[in-house]
Amino acid sequence: MNKEFVLPEEAVALKQLGFDEKSYGWYMDFKNPNLQIHTEEGKAFLHNTHKLLSPLNRTSAPLYQQAFRWFRKNHQIDGWVCPDYSGKVKRKNVVVYCYNVDMANHNETKGGFHTYEKAELACLKKLIEIVKNK
Repeated sequence: MNKEFVLPEEAVALKQLGFDEKSYGWYMDFKNPNLQIHTEEGKAFLHNTHKLLSPLNRTSAPLYQQAFRWFRKNHQIDGWVCPDYSGKVKRKNVVVYCYNVDMANHNETKGGFHTYEKAELACLKKLIEIVKNK
């Protein structure tokens, strides 16, 4: 299940951009950035890191879908991952990521990833970069 959560470096970048939504997991500190899943009686539950004790040492670990939704809602940037249908890439199983800035007609596609997860991470990094540079 850990692969569903944003990696520590991107979680910190999201926090710096203002992300503080409820999350099932968090990273404690970055000397030892292990993912902590908060559970109660065996069931994961949502929390806000700013409401936890010692919030400065904790960073929310959102799910990838939460991060992409947050970019759509708060920054009007849409990002997604799909197979390469252009026919330009001859290898099988290559996926690309796409993004649309300000929900306008601008659409850019990047390619060359052999797994969905690698394309998803690259897309998230691109969205973070776009918002940082605004």
